[in-house]
Amino acid sequence: MQTHFIPDSKVKYYLSAADVVVQPYRNATQSGVTPLAYHFEVPMIVTNVGSLPDLVPHNKAGLVTQPSVISIADALVEYFALGKVHFISNLRMEKQKYSWDNLLNTITKLANDIQK
Repeated sequence: MQTHFIPDSKVKYYLSAADVVVQPYRNATQSGVTPLAYHFEVPMIVTNVGSLPDLVPHNKAGLVTQPSVISIADALVEYFALGKVHFISNLRMEKQKYSWDNLLNTITKLANDIQK
């Protein structure tokens, strides 16, 4: 288990090797780990705190659970019973929401709307 800061240059190795990214927050607004998991197409298990459930739709890009040890353990068992393949197509669709192209299109549309 990794317990210290991972340099940017090595993040890809950890996420590429991961079966699932678990974000067991008790409180949070959001996490920088989420976009990284999307980038590397790794499903997530997140707790239902802050905006994490909005960023990781349940049973699509991963699983959303209560912030308790038992709930997180149950979600891990459920995840491995379902398998990564269960999530991958929805994960890829959700990932598109956070793409640079989508951001650029949104900014362009906003700029055009302001000019009108």
